[in-house]
Amino acid sequence: MQDRTVAGRRVVGLVLTWTFLVSILRALRLPNDFAEVHWLLDYRFGFTKRGLAGAVHLLGCRVLGMAPTPWSIGVVSALVYAAECAALGYVLWRLVQRSAFSATGVLMALVFASSAFVVMSAHLFGYLDGLLYLLTIAAVGLILRGRPLAAAPIQVAAVLVHESYLLVGLPLAVTASVLVCTGGGNRPAWRGHALTHTLALLTAAALIVYLAFGIDAPAYRQQLTQYLAAYDFVRTRGALVAICHTTSFADFFRRQVGLFAGRCLDPAIALPVLPAFLVLASGAWLSFRGRMPALRLLLPLAATTAPMLMHALAWDTARITCYGLGGVLIAVWMLFELGTPAEADDRAWTILAAQALAANILTEIPLMDAQRDVFTAAVRVVLFLPAIVLAMALAVRPVEALAVPDDTQAVAE
Repeated sequence: MQDRTVAGRRVVGLVLTWTFLVSILRALRLPNDFAEVHWLLDYRFGFTKRGLAGAVHLLGCRVLGMAPTPWSIGVVSALVYAAECAALGYVLWRLVQRSAFSATGVLMALVFASSAFVVMSAHLFGYLDGLLYLLTIAAVGLILRGRPLAAAPIQVAAVLVHESYLLVGLPLAVTASVLVCTGGGNRPAWRGHALTHTLALLTAAALIVYLAFGIDAPAYRQQLTQYLAAYDFVRTRGALVAICHTTSFADFFRRQVGLFAGRCLDPAIALPVLPAFLVLASGAWLSFRGRMPALRLLLPLAATTAPMLMHALAWDTARITCYGLGGVLIAVWMLFELGTPAEADDRAWTILAAQALAANILTEIPLMDAQRDVFTAAVRVVLFLPAIVLAMALAVRPVEALAVPDDTQAVAE
């Protein structure tokens, strides 16, 4: 029996890894001009937003005695993306472990591994999104382990990497603090948790004030445009990035807020994301229903909707909509780390999970830059066949042999 259990867990791990890899290959591409430009920005012209990642990259090039090139940007992008994938893989595996390898936990992990978020993250190779989610997972993980002060520099760095951390990561980190500080047992002091989030907010406030009152926008824009034009491999989007970096948040809001409702309700963008989101959110609800107060359960799930507010500021609709999926995975991870889930033996939910997996496989994910899915629907079905077979096996007859015995649960943790 022990051998069957170990073998079964290995099968789950291999299928999850394969599913994740196939999802990546659906849209993986080299960094485009827009991504490359962000690795060339630093603080030479002032306290610009999104300057930290480029400052580190340019410093590394200077130390190595080389000029920034598409090759150096590609290497840095690959390292960041590999780290993001490792972090997401860790979260998925912890979800499966904490669920005691239940059908619910495995199906939730399969649905996410095949989801639009993973496809979009590959499509955004070279963008700062990968670093943003890596830092979010690191900050939330430290908070869950009772080390909020260690998360403080990570959150400040995340804001300096990309200001969207305010809606993507900070609500999740704050929620993690609330869950930790209101849990049973010896409750930690709020002071350390409040300080780490206050520092992130102060950093963001400094950026907003500086961009609104501390720069001469036309002169700053000209400086950035001339600087980026010096890199001959940036052919198309240097001027666009210069405009974005010298436009205030208030101006973006005034121009974009009228499109907010249409972007949120666009079925072509929402439908590829919604089934997977509902599976993870409802799976968490069924796993903890009756085991923790409803408000405590709903709070992290509500925090995952914060990135939708970006539709009032930015126009990357498909990209922004996928942020909710990344957020709901982190929210579910929080709940599974801090609570003891029950097996959600619910036939309707199992059918929903199977349908969401099918939707992930058959639906062509909306991408940016007019690009399309690498694989046809028929090829996707073949490549995702291990996930389909495992999901069918769990839906028809959950494999109790994979469950972690009670006396070994602590060891797994």
